[in-house]
Amino acid sequence: YATSFHWSITQFTPASMEITPTNAIERAYTIGLIYFGLVLFSTLLGSITNTINYLRHRNSERRSVENLVQRYIAERRLSLGLGNSIMSNLRRSAQMQKPRLHGSGIPPLKTLPIRIRRQLKEEVFSPLIVVHPLFAQVKSVDFGLHLSICHTMTEESITHGEEIFNVGSLVESMYFITGGEASYELLSSVEPPFQIGIGEWICEAVLWSTMHHSGRLMVASGCTEILKVNAARFQVVVSHSSVWFQLKRYARLFVKRAVQESGPLKYIGDLWGSYSICKKLTGQAFGVQHDTKHRDKKIGTLLVLFDSDEVLQQHTFQAWKRHTRWQKRNPIRLLKRLCGYVEKSKEEPEEAKPETALDEAPGILDGITQDSLDTNKHGSLSSLDGKNQHIMDGGNKQVI
Repeated sequence: YATSFHWSITQFTPASMEITPTNAIERAYTIGLIYFGLVLFSTLLGSITNTINYLRHRNSERRSVENLVQRYIAERRLSLGLGNSIMSNLRRSAQMQKPRLHGSGIPPLKTLPIRIRRQLKEEVFSPLIVVHPLFAQVKSVDFGLHLSICHTMTEESITHGEEIFNVGSLVESMYFITGGEASYELLSSVEPPFQIGIGEWICEAVLWSTMHHSGRLMVASGCTEILKVNAARFQVVVSHSSVWFQLKRYARLFVKRAVQESGPLKYIGDLWGSYSICKKLTGQAFGVQHDTKHRDKKIGTLLVLFDSDEVLQQHTFQAWKRHTRWQKRNPIRLLKRLCGYVEKSKEEPEEAKPETALDEAPGILDGITQDSLDTNKHGSLSSLDGKNQHIMDGGNKQVI
């Protein structure tokens, strides 16, 4: 076996061996194999040569810079530790200057079906924007809207020395820093520039109002990756969503808080809107509560009403239709209105003035009288457990 392997290797390389052909057939086979080995060897050698030349040309500029730095270190007789630190930082900076590959730069991805492209952008962009409390809340309550928002986003690579935006220009997008670091500078301030790193955002106010940039944002070092949320496209997408009212409430709270802290609307800064503020405003706008027992009680109330006899089911369904038509299909207000009707105190005057505009709307349980509720006191409601069957009201049991 070793002899055969040695002979086969000599046919592909310029080498010789003591084994030779002894007849015409063996000689013809050897000649053909030599030609085949010559072509294969030349192709392999040419491929290796081209690869080496490409790598050499690609690294020539980096090597020239490294040679200048090494020459400077040698001439100045710098210490070994300091020299190694300088070289390692230069190599790290060279790696950071490489721009990230974007989907918009790959033509075959543009031919994919819209469903696959939406899913692709969701998997790429979703982890980058859920660091913001509002986008995380939108993802949890309306995943379809979250997909649409991700589909409207664009990413961009900005190299060192370039401006992302300048002072006085009209704000068009909200920015997420997804790679590298950016430096924000207020031209009218003596304070040092603010550093904005990965996972931070800027210019959120443009989603809720019209504004101009009050400073300049530049790339701090290397290459900075940004994710842009276009304000106009964002507003079109969310205007047809199921959480439109919650987002309007968030916008009012955001602008009100910004005006209170920054003055008139035109003076709202690009950096306004920290994580703690956005988280608090999101909780207020979406009614996020940590009291899960209270939330489960509201859901249980709706289930108890619908699990009754057919007459009560029909009344409940008709009331739900009327209420959702007025409320623009808002499930949170639906549950609040539903449970607020059955938990109304007996001591409250029947013609009490409503506290908010919401209370002036048609009731969710209009058409469901107390008599129809009482008739089910010993009917199908009696089969429910103690948690959902009664509500304690001043020591008296009131059937839902």
